[in-house]
Amino acid sequence: MDSLRRFWDAVEAFVDALGAVALGPLLLAVAFHVANLVLRTRGWRNILGAAYPDADVRWPPVFGAYTAGVGVNSVIPARLGDVVKLLLVHRSVPGSTYPTLTASLLAETVFDMVMGSAILLWALTFGITPELPDLPNLPIFEFSWMARHPLITGVGVILALAALGVWLIIAQHRIRAFWARVEQGLAILRTPRVYGRTVVTYQAAGWVCRAITAYFFLRAFHIDATLRNALLIMVVQAVATVMPFTPGGVGPKQALLVVVLAGQAGEADVLALSVGMEIAIVATNVAVGAASLAVLFRGSGGIRGAIAEA
Repeated sequence: MDSLRRFWDAVEAFVDALGAVALGPLLLAVAFHVANLVLRTRGWRNILGAAYPDADVRWPPVFGAYTAGVGVNSVIPARLGDVVKLLLVHRSVPGSTYPTLTASLLAETVFDMVMGSAILLWALTFGITPELPDLPNLPIFEFSWMARHPLITGVGVILALAALGVWLIIAQHRIRAFWARVEQGLAILRTPRVYGRTVVTYQAAGWVCRAITAYFFLRAFHIDATLRNALLIMVVQAVATVMPFTPGGVGPKQALLVVVLAGQAGEADVLALSVGMEIAIVATNVAVGAASLAVLFRGSGGIRGAIAEA
């Protein structure tokens, strides 16, 4: 509720600032956001192609599955959109299995983890982001709550690991086949040159698009558009979605932006930026995702048919 209340405060600030939003930079930000989605789906298609070299893995269905999942993640918490990605791409890759497809999504995040860790380390090194001792006292909701209740957090992590261990013991007779399929999904990582040429290049270009997107959002809302501030937006976007308790990290994202951009603009301006950026990205994700679903299910049994096939 605190997260949603903070988001509502940001909505009010956005409405007050709506008339001053620069339309040109806003449209450019949306365009580069879409470009990032295109680049990411090209990388995922190549990961799937390495996992299933004998299958006809076409890019359009992969793009449709990925963007449909992104659209779902934008409005539903707990990353249920990733399930949608797997469900839809399973229909388009003959002979595919869910463990392999899930592992391909993991392979797709390897470069993201490296880049995300690098910019987070940069922010921590220069004291731009809040330090761990300050977390309990900051209005960043889920993160602050976990920092104030380390015992409960630790017990939760231990219980989750214990449940995983029990499952592994019970299903040990299936583990060998399971891991063989997982390894298949990570096949691209066994050929670093191919991985670098067919995946990293696209994802690196996608990260450049992310930075440009953040830059133009800053310009649209008349906040100092610098590389530093653009990178800080990227840090917040990455951190706020680590615990997907709200759709797209709504609430914590707005609170974190106010903290990290303190001094760059007034709180009302930063809140207006945060919600305006969120609305533009969510609207774009949902529109592209809905269009993808319409194309994917044209002349087929629809989502119900996809679930039946699963």
